[in-house]
Amino acid sequence: MLFKYSAKNPEGKLEVGYIESANKEAAISRLQTLGLYVLSLEEAGKKPWYHSLVLFFNRVKEKDKVIFTRQLSTLLSAHIAIDRAINSLANQTENPILRNALKEISSEIREGFSFSQALSHHPDIFDDFYVNMIRSAEISGRIEEATEYLADYLERQQSLKKRILSSLIYPIFVIILFFIVVIIATVVIMPQLNQIFEETKVPLPLMTRIFLGLGNLIIHWGWSILILLIILAFLLWRYFQTEEGKTVLDELKLKIPIISRLLKKIYVTRFAEASSVLIKGGIAMPTALEMAGKVTANYVYRNIAFEIAEGVRRGSNISTNLGKYPDYFPPLVAEMVAVGEASGNLDSLLRKIADFYKEETEMNLGIISELIQPVVIVILAVSIGLLVASILFPIYNLIQSI
Repeated sequence: MLFKYSAKNPEGKLEVGYIESANKEAAISRLQTLGLYVLSLEEAGKKPWYHSLVLFFNRVKEKDKVIFTRQLSTLLSAHIAIDRAINSLANQTENPILRNALKEISSEIREGFSFSQALSHHPDIFDDFYVNMIRSAEISGRIEEATEYLADYLERQQSLKKRILSSLIYPIFVIILFFIVVIIATVVIMPQLNQIFEETKVPLPLMTRIFLGLGNLIIHWGWSILILLIILAFLLWRYFQTEEGKTVLDELKLKIPIISRLLKKIYVTRFAEASSVLIKGGIAMPTALEMAGKVTANYVYRNIAFEIAEGVRRGSNISTNLGKYPDYFPPLVAEMVAVGEASGNLDSLLRKIADFYKEETEMNLGIISELIQPVVIVILAVSIGLLVASILFPIYNLIQSI
């Protein structure tokens, strides 16, 4: 749930912003752990249905955010004042949305806001993980290190997304091409041959009758089917914009054979890495876990992280709560976290978990990338073979009957 809050920070300055949490009590608890005195907290109104569509066309790409963060780290290491550094980068930024946001952030810093406060006013660009990393760095005085880490982290995430996308581009292209061939064959070629088959009364194989029926359906009801598909797609899109819909969609992702194992390793890596960094940066344990859950970009893992954080607030161990979800967190994760809790090196153990599953992810991704193309080619070759056979067999029977 999304809540709008107003609060005073330790310096007595007013802060207004948004926070996402499981319920109102958890939201208040999170704000208090950040050192804020809550003045008001209310559930934010639902955003209009077109909000996500507007954000899609008016978004800041990950690449732009990576470049900004990397350049900011370089300027801060050269001891340039943060407001001047951000303003300078704003003038160099091509993306108009990011440029305007950076100018506002630079202006707010000059007015007395902290860097993290100014960033939190742009949640569509800088998520909670980004903001909390900067907030913890402000406390320790290590903003240069935090921005350098954020740049490295964002680059790794972008690289992983590119690898996944590149492995899917070819199969998707081939599948689209196959459907185009099927439509042309069933709508253009098959109806013309069907006239000959009807005149000669040649018996048609089952596959030929199926393709002829598909062609007739497209010819007579094509526009109606297209309109229904568009309406259905829109309704599904609306549903998947809701929290329930996002959870259902993410659950479905985790049930896809083979792919689900890879996705789980990616989410565990993100959760462990983000938790390690936030805990090391001094963020309270429950808040760090909730932030790490959102970093996974999966609503199932986010909800689990919220439940684990609530368990920690009630006094139980992280490892005990992780052990309740063996389908999402392998037993190895809970065991290593237990060792980290017992030794007091939880952040370093979480870092090792992230490194281990990062290597596993890279290896699995490479295997899937190599296998997916030949598998798709074989499936489509068989399908095209059936299509060709459904055309050639009746022609062969016709020749034999002459």
